[in-house]
Amino acid sequence: MRAPVTTQLLDAIDQAVEHRWAAAQRRAVESADGDRDARVEQVTASIRRELGVAGAAAGGAAAVPGVGLGTASAAFALELGWSTVRLADLILTIAAIHGHARAGVEERRLWVLSILTY
Repeated sequence: MRAPVTTQLLDAIDQAVEHRWAAAQRRAVESADGDRDARVEQVTASIRRELGVAGAAAGGAAAVPGVGLGTASAAFALELGWSTVRLADLILTIAAIHGHARAGVEERRLWVLSILTY
C-alpha cells in the first residue's frame, strides 16, 4: 500500500501528463523569442517565480501562530500537489520546445517521473 503523499504525487503526475500536454505545446510555441536555450530559460524562470510564491505562501500559512498541525499539513499537501503539477508542466514544455511533439502518455509520464526522481 502506498503512502497518501505518494498516491497524491502520482495522481498529480498522471493528471499532468494526460491533460496538460496541449497547454505545454502552446507554451512552447508562445515562447518563440530567441533560440531554444533562451526559450527554455524563459519558461523555467516563469515557473520558478510561481513556485517561489506558492512555497512562501504555504510556509507563511504554516508559520501563523495558532495554526494547528492539520492546517499546516493541509497547506503543505496542497502546495506539494500544485508544485508537482507545475514541475510536470515545465518538463512537458521543455520537451515540446525540443520538438518532442508525438510523445504518448506513457512516454511523457516516464519523462516526468525520471526527472522528478533524479
